[in-house]
Amino acid sequence: MHQPVEASVNGNTNPVRITDLQSTAGLVIQPPPFTVSVPRAMLRLRYGGVERTMIQEVKKEYNPSSTAECRYLIFPQLDLNPDFPLKPGAAGFIYSSREDVQDRSFSLFVGFTRSKKAVWRYFGEYRTEKCEPMSKEHFRSLSNKVSMF
Repeated sequence: MHQPVEASVNGNTNPVRITDLQSTAGLVIQPPPFTVSVPRAMLRLRYGGVERTMIQEVKKEYNPSSTAECRYLIFPQLDLNPDFPLKPGAAGFIYSSREDVQDRSFSLFVGFTRSKKAVWRYFGEYRTEKCEPMSKEHFRSLSNKVSMF
């Protein structure tokens, strides 16, 4: 069994737990972010990368931010992440064992269906951190779709 990495939630440096989310207020974003939703194809055409992956890499020459060599956009599936942020700036968890998701900064996009076509809304810049292992009780409480994934 691996040791959890330390992270800070509300100033507490104990390992992050899923139950910590209930007491985390999140961030108030001022001014509020735009609520524009766009198709993945538009993001791919503008910034490059592959459209049908969870993580889309934006190369340095297409990155609108000059603060990084490249930028990573993440498009997780909401039905597989029941503890996901529900609004921009909110805290949340993404369930993934993928190493390319762990301990990295992402531009988070959340999918919505509009007129039978999926569109994605920008939720902000997020940093992922590996948290402590999930308890048996929490795992059993997840839907079959999530636990089988």
